[in-house]
Amino acid sequence: MSTVITFTTSRDTVVITGDDPNAGPTYDVLDQWYSVQADLRYAKRPGAPGSFAPERSFPNDLLVSVEGQFFAETTADALAMRERLSALYDDGLEVTMTVADDLRTTTRAVHVEAVAFPWTARREIAYTIDARAADPRRYGDTQSDSAALAVPGGGLAFPLVFPLDFGIVTTDGRVDTINAGTTATSTRFVVGGGDMPDGFVLINVVTGQRVTYVGPVASSTTIVLDFEARVAFINGTAPASRFLSSPEWWQVPAGSTLQVQFLARGATTGTPTLSAATASAYY
Repeated sequence: MSTVITFTTSRDTVVITGDDPNAGPTYDVLDQWYSVQADLRYAKRPGAPGSFAPERSFPNDLLVSVEGQFFAETTADALAMRERLSALYDDGLEVTMTVADDLRTTTRAVHVEAVAFPWTARREIAYTIDARAADPRRYGDTQSDSAALAVPGGGLAFPLVFPLDFGIVTTDGRVDTINAGTTATSTRFVVGGGDMPDGFVLINVVTGQRVTYVGPVASSTTIVLDFEARVAFINGTAPASRFLSSPEWWQVPAGSTLQVQFLARGATTGTPTLSAATASAYY
């Protein structure tokens, strides 16, 4: 298949193909979509050869460009498409840019910086779209998992009576967060489904890092923990970061799986559940 580019705004979806002028706009150039750029900030060594290298560098925001053309059946159709392409600016709002190639489909959140039309000839127009991504990573498929609150096993009852009864089967309360990509990514957690007056704890089983939520959780509400933005929300909108106690945020490294355990800080009612969504990240 040929690579397909899609821009999704708050009001429209524009699909750009590589080789089908009958399907809408086509493109000749997709520039920097697969690139990564960083300021290394080397410091010159005084009185010695070379420079001091940074312990670690981080990638810059990324400017992506698309160049192509549109062939219309009528002049009015060409002018209408020109308006649709200009409207990708979307009043400065965030736009979703998606590229589907022969390997996978990945997306970036971008702001359209410029839409230009080098020439227009009756039913034909040429265009250039420049879009800047604050987060330079491309995101692929999202892996989801969920688990009920961890419950200890009942164990054997004494004196022993045959056949043996091992009691309640243990629920470990763990979810898998999977990153199949080439760079670290973050997980979005949602907690709900039960009452937890004293809050809850999420534990990175590999490292021992903890994120503790000390606020009350009602069965009618959900708590959203966005590990990328490092914030918490009640029902996805009301700020709740004030209920976080010394959170130890973490990321899921490239090509790895982390288990996260869900524990209550006190008594519970209902069926508290943890859901996790992790998008693999690529450069």
